Amino acid sequence: MNTQHIYLIKHGETEENLQGIHQGRAVGGRLSERGRADIGRVGACLAAAGVAVDQMLVSPMSRCRESAELLAAALSPADVGVDERLAAKDSGHLGGRPRELAAAEAARHGVPIHRLRTPGGESSEDVQARYVDLLDEVSSGGTANHRARRARRGHRLPAAVAHRERLRPVPPARARIRRGAGGTGVEEDGQVRG
Repeated sequence: MNTQHIYLIKHGETEENLQGIHQGRAVGGRLSERGRADIGRVGACLAAAGVAVDQMLVSPMSRCRESAELLAAALSPADVGVDERLAAKDSGHLGGRPRELAAAEAARHGVPIHRLRTPGGESSEDVQARYVDLLDEVSSGGTANHRARRARRGHRLPAAVAHRERLRPVPPARARIRRGAGGTGVEEDGQVRG
C-alpha cells in the first residue's frame, strides 16, 4: 500500500519582512540570510529523515521559488511545478506597503483582518479556498497535471511537497522550525538542532 505524505512549507523570512512590508502579490520578495538558512535546515532535516520527493508544487512568488530551489537542492524532487493557486494574497492597494496599514484598514471597515478585501483584491478566506482546492486535488491522487495544481488549508503556503512511500512505511519526520530568543533551530523528535 502506498502512503502519500504532503508537506506544506512556508517560504523563509524575506528582506521585506525585516522592513515591515506587507508583500502579498505586489512584492515577490527576496529571502534574507536567516530565511535562506532556515529553509536550508528544513531541507537538510527532511533529507536526513529519508524523505523522497515525487513532486514539489511552488507558488509563483519569487520568495517561494527561491525557497523551493533551496529545498530542491537538498531533496532532488522528481518533478517541480509552479501552481498559480499557491500565489500570495492579492492585497490590492495595500500590497508593498507597511503591514500596519492593513490592520488600520480592517479596523476602519470594522472587519477582522483575515476578512478584509480591498477593492480588486481578495480576503485571506479567498486565498484559503484556493489552497483547499489544491490540497483536495493532490490528496485525491489526481493526474500528474492535476497534482501539479494543488494545495490548500492554511495561509501563505510556498511549496507543497508530495511524498509517496513505495515499499515500506517510514515513520513521518517530526520536524518543525522553532524560533526563540536564542535564535532559530529545527526541532526534530523533540530535540532542537541548530
